Amino acid sequence: MKQFLIFLSNKNSIGITNDLVSSHKAYLRKLKKHGHLKMCGPFEDNDKAFFIYSSESIGDAASLLLNDPIMQENCFSSYEIHEFSEANISTGQL
Repeated sequence: MKQFLIFLSNKNSIGITNDLVSSHKAYLRKLKKHGHLKMCGPFEDNDKAFFIYSSESIGDAASLLLNDPIMQENCFSSYEIHEFSEANISTGQL
């Protein structure tokens, strides 16, 4: 599996309801259970957020992202997806 960093920005808080947040959290729990979600969270300015997904391709990562209820409701107007390699001792990068 490949690793992808997804950066969300330009949050639109209008329309973010408790039900939507609950659906978003349920979706993230499902991704975590299936091994796709490695880490996620908002930035302190609360206008941006990130995900780290594990998937077969950038297209699969985009599909995972765009099926998130919070993205389907256009709560962030822009996103970037970047494949990355984790630096660690076994790869000699640390």
